[in-house]
Amino acid sequence: MKFVRIAAFALAALAASPSFSSDGPKWNEWSDDLFARAQAEQRFVILDLEAVWCHWCHVMEKTTYANPEVRELLAAKYIPVRVDQDANPDLSSRYGDWGWPATIVFGPDGTEIAKLRGYIEPERMQALLKAIIDDPSPGPSVGEAFEVKPSTSAFLDKQQRAALMKTVDEAYEEKLGGWGENQKYIDADSMDLAISRAEAGDATAIKRARQTLDPAIALIDPVWGGVYQYSEAGSWTHAHFEKIMSFQAQYLRQYSQAYALWKDPKYLAAARNIERYLAEFLTSPEGAFYVSQDADLDHDTDGHTYYALPGGERRKLGMPRIDKNLYARENGWAISGLSAYYNVTNDPKVLAIAERAAKWVIDNRALPDGGFRHGEKDRGGPFIGDTLAMGQAFLDLYAATGNRDWLTRAAKASDFIATFRDEAGGFVTSKTAEAKAGVLAKPAKLIDDQTGRKVHEPAQPLLRHRGLSRSGRARDALSRQRLGRDNASPARRSARRRRARGGAHPHNNRRTQGRRSRERPACSGPRAAGPLQATRVAGSARGQTAQSRRRISRPWRTRGVRLQQSHLFVSVLQCRGAAGNGSADGQAETYAGLVEISLRSAINRRHPANLLKRRAFCVARAYERPLRRIPKYSPAAGVRHGRDVQSQKRKFSFENSVTKSPDAP
Repeated sequence: MKFVRIAAFALAALAASPSFSSDGPKWNEWSDDLFARAQAEQRFVILDLEAVWCHWCHVMEKTTYANPEVRELLAAKYIPVRVDQDANPDLSSRYGDWGWPATIVFGPDGTEIAKLRGYIEPERMQALLKAIIDDPSPGPSVGEAFEVKPSTSAFLDKQQRAALMKTVDEAYEEKLGGWGENQKYIDADSMDLAISRAEAGDATAIKRARQTLDPAIALIDPVWGGVYQYSEAGSWTHAHFEKIMSFQAQYLRQYSQAYALWKDPKYLAAARNIERYLAEFLTSPEGAFYVSQDADLDHDTDGHTYYALPGGERRKLGMPRIDKNLYARENGWAISGLSAYYNVTNDPKVLAIAERAAKWVIDNRALPDGGFRHGEKDRGGPFIGDTLAMGQAFLDLYAATGNRDWLTRAAKASDFIATFRDEAGGFVTSKTAEAKAGVLAKPAKLIDDQTGRKVHEPAQPLLRHRGLSRSGRARDALSRQRLGRDNASPARRSARRRRARGGAHPHNNRRTQGRRSRERPACSGPRAAGPLQATRVAGSARGQTAQSRRRISRPWRTRGVRLQQSHLFVSVLQCRGAAGNGSADGQAETYAGLVEISLRSAINRRHPANLLKRRAFCVARAYERPLRRIPKYSPAAGVRHGRDVQSQKRKFSFENSVTKSPDAP
């Protein structure tokens, strides 16, 4: 009897929970033998890529897949497959431009027949399924794959840069702010570029950044904190209420960065409201971070109704579903956002939260060779995004704390990322293909995965490494200056910057005038093997023998130096091989020519000014590739300008041309 009561209680709880379960087709999982079964049964495969947080996925489940005619057609000639896109980064990356939800129809041999974006009403789905049965030839949504040829240069020329800037400028919406018109949100890449230009004094960029950041505060939940995904109808006040980790991390980072630049209290308040949401709602008991929170409570209580209530009334109704999976990628994003917030608040509790999450990921998701798996049990993988996000997180923690253990972790992650390189150029999303048939037989290779915009990111975590401070005075000043906590006068800060430009080498520092200092080339022996450890040999200018010179070696605190271009950088900027070193020659040759340094001081070919430049110079010299100098220091030291969240165009679950369901809000 006790067992019966327990079973009855469990069934009642499931029925009452906001799980969005409803009568629908018998869904299958994605598996290696999926297309073998499809060929044996001569059935089409229809893939429903959805997300736990996706409002229109729930609407489509309630209306379209519950429709009797649709269910009958699926049962007759299709194998329905449902996949959580957050749990399957390879499929999510390949078909992200079609979600969410994304509906993909395959032939039995794995050939793509149709790709549809967003909500599909029942009548349209019926017509689609019947048309494919009658004529299974690929539709207009399936275009021919075009050949991508790697560029001969890793740098943009003036014409390319001008064309890109024109595109960005034209995309800006002057009236309400933001890039794009119908859906309003902070486009991560565009905002990063605007802030970068604003730092350089671009008045237009300053105006656009602040004109976007100010109204976007309306997307932050005033009760519980956390940022909604976007607003529709060309307004900042018609939110879609899903709260996704990628957006939390992005907005937390960018509002922290904005506060560091302009000291506007509302930006700090915005960042604080996002941080408290992460701490209270998306943090697991183990200290790792969850993935997302749903937009709706259930089929009958949508986000417009639920999130208009005060906190107490919300809790009485229940809590929208939280995706409690613990993925390395999402944790990396969260850690990077928290590191940026710590840099402007100096709150030790925030740093402790970030470090605890990082240690959990290391203990529970690390692979033996420096990479990370996605979740507890991955269908495929390993996926590049998890190691990219964690590598970036380690760099951010290193910049915030000076703890070299984080830098060592980042170095190992960069080595693992290099193994995703495709011989034809670029990087693949996964080391294993999604299937053995059709277009899925080869792992996807997407632009987002090359430029670091998905998380952010082979080019960014691999290579947002830090410049070493050159003198004791500069080092002490920089340790006080972390992101806006420098109380020095503008004149003094300006003088410091001048010393940084001209005083990179000890000869140019007044504290070392009257004695001779020199730096040992990093590529001349095994002592340079440690990751970014500054080595200086100092000796008297007169009469001191080589034997009496004292070798000084210590890990110096760093100042954030941003790479201007997103190009693969040498892992930890060490000399991976010199000419004739066969064991490392292949890897070093891969990196050669992709080295770019973003430093203010000039490069001296014979004696590069500091360790950072020496090590990059070593590779370039060994392979006869010139170094490029694009000077840029970020005054917001420690706050990253790179991008580590998913491409925003992949976040929207509704296509403007699609008619809404009458049951949808």
